[in-house]
Amino acid sequence: MEHIYKATVLPFFIAVFLGVTMILPAAKPAQALPPRPVPTPTMIPTPVPSHGIQKGAYIEMDRQDDFHATELWSVVQWLDGEGHWHDVMGWRGYVDRGGSRWWVANDDFDTGPFRWLLYDNPEGHKLLSMSENFQLPTYENQVSIVNVWEEQ
Repeated sequence: MEHIYKATVLPFFIAVFLGVTMILPAAKPAQALPPRPVPTPTMIPTPVPSHGIQKGAYIEMDRQDDFHATELWSVVQWLDGEGHWHDVMGWRGYVDRGGSRWWVANDDFDTGPFRWLLYDNPEGHKLLSMSENFQLPTYENQVSIVNVWEEQ
């Protein structure tokens, strides 16, 4: 008797389950999700490696000026496809000994355009100078010198 009960009950429940799933409409979300924004590259450079052998190159600011400010602030920017300039978050800081130097990873070689800005302080109250547009280095261990001259 137990064998007959198992043989008839299990198929009955399977049939009911399939019937209910075919009759009920598929659940729909109450509201469609909004479109996701397309990410914009930030050009965040890899920091200078502290250990091991890391392939890369450098960009270096050559400051030829008579600026009287004692703590100058430099920012490297990149130009997007729509003509807007963006700060490179890892390539900004106080100017040390007449210039600044930033490490460039191989993956970023020969990209651009970039430009170097020089301000009187980190808040960017007064733009003192701006370089010509430049491309990043094209080969390992290259040091690309970027001239930043005092505005006349």
